Amino acid sequence: MHIRYAVDSLGTAYYGNADSSDSEESAYHFDYLLVLLTATLDETALQVADHHQLKMRRDRVSMRPPRKGQTGGDHVDFYNQVCAANPKLSELWMQSAAFLQLLYSLRDTAAHLEILGQFASDYIPRYSGQHMIAIDLSNWTTRHGETAQEMFEEAVDLPSPFEPCTSLGVLPIGPAQTALRLSFLVEPYHFSVEAWSRVGYLLNESAKLIGSPIQIQDTVDDPKNWLRNWTRTFKDEALDGLPLDTPGF
Repeated sequence: MHIRYAVDSLGTAYYGNADSSDSEESAYHFDYLLVLLTATLDETALQVADHHQLKMRRDRVSMRPPRKGQTGGDHVDFYNQVCAANPKLSELWMQSAAFLQLLYSLRDTAAHLEILGQFASDYIPRYSGQHMIAIDLSNWTTRHGETAQEMFEEAVDLPSPFEPCTSLGVLPIGPAQTALRLSFLVEPYHFSVEAWSRVGYLLNESAKLIGSPIQIQDTVDDPKNWLRNWTRTFKDEALDGLPLDTPGF
């Protein structure tokens, strides 16, 4: 529930930012979102450890995958035990390894090491006049030396032709940004929507593979019929208690 609050708050700032306070609000909600997303993943990892009775200290259990080439350590030990107990679950997690590394690395910065690059409002050349709130990852690197560009590319960050950014929120860099020595900007709302979608998928699929109930329910029963779903949600929730005659729905 708090993850969805954070995503909605970032969306409010994205669609209606009016002053500098929105940048501070977005910074808060983005940092909090990173902590919440990784916390839900680690809680699922604990459920897996309990289900399979894995021999790991609880404070060493995490869905964070081992780095490429890593041969020892808690993450390697835990993933090896998961693979032995439930190969399909290990395969599921490893398919998202690059995204998980990105998410946990951003969380590490916000929670342990330093403040992420200041949010800045700027104009995006492709959308003249659109005021953007963005996180500056131009000089950000993980504690192992990977750059933001490397991490986002590994996480399969796809183009979004009808949005001002990629699927994970990476914004185009134009002359104005280059003049300010900005080379990597991320729009937090689009990142949060995509990250929550990927995390929700991992939570549900992991639950299925250990015989647990689905953890994140869809909010609509027919995703393709958006008009019917929107009208039903509006009637049933937004105007609860008020008469509303909607023939055919």
